[in-house]
Amino acid sequence: INPEAPVFVFPNAGSYVGGDIISGIVATGIYNSEAPRVLLDIGTNGEVVIGTKEWIFVGSGAAGPALEAGVLRAGMAAKEGAIYRVDLEGDKFHLKTIGDATAVGICGSGVIDLVAELYREGWIDPYGRFTEKAITREIDGQRAVVVYEDGNQRITITEVEIENFLRSKAGMFTTLYVMVTDLGLSFSDIEEFYIAGAMGTGVRLNQAKLLGMLPEVPDERVKPVGNSALKGAEELLLNRDLIDEIERLYGIITYKEMNTDTRFMGLFRSAMVIPHAEPSMLR
Repeated sequence: INPEAPVFVFPNAGSYVGGDIISGIVATGIYNSEAPRVLLDIGTNGEVVIGTKEWIFVGSGAAGPALEAGVLRAGMAAKEGAIYRVDLEGDKFHLKTIGDATAVGICGSGVIDLVAELYREGWIDPYGRFTEKAITREIDGQRAVVVYEDGNQRITITEVEIENFLRSKAGMFTTLYVMVTDLGLSFSDIEEFYIAGAMGTGVRLNQAKLLGMLPEVPDERVKPVGNSALKGAEELLLNRDLIDEIERLYGIITYKEMNTDTRFMGLFRSAMVIPHAEPSMLR
């Protein structure tokens, strides 16, 4: 890098919403859209963007741990050895890992798959508690499902970890629901949903919908975009004119703090149920 090169820092959009979200807005083109579009960035906070070329609303619900290391003891980033795909048939788990390497942990898409499969096969109830059907083992004083075991390497999930996951999914969905409905819109009014962060790559949409993480919209309207922050930065490097666009879009952003929103807190508990205590809210 040229030591004389200028450095551009994407501006923050709010207390829990950093420049990575502004970069994601650039990457997805929301700031140029005629119809409302949504960007969901799933990390430590469930960050939601809804906007068009004329207005952009940004919200964050810091309502739970991230989907990776914050949920499971075995959670990890999406890198070699991370379980990213889980299928449960009878009492046997079928796993896929990044790089086809030996499993060393489980990443965000794998966590979603795992909880969805446990629910689909009746191993957990709608509240995330193990049923009589679940094959569990007591480990460190807690009931746990053993997902993978080989020598000294063991990957498990407990009810406490499932509850952590449900908090994350409830925070994300409730933030999305409150923001969409506060604008007088419904999910059917959203032209496209862009999914970034832990859910941005590798996630199976049917699994996320089964759990109530995403609304029941056609798959073709849901676009996984991976690391949208990095993609926005790449676009800026290739097009200096975007600096003016970033200044413009920053001027049309309205930030909404979810942690002080009474409606959010009232709806959050319902969203901790699989798929939701009021399934009509998913449509």
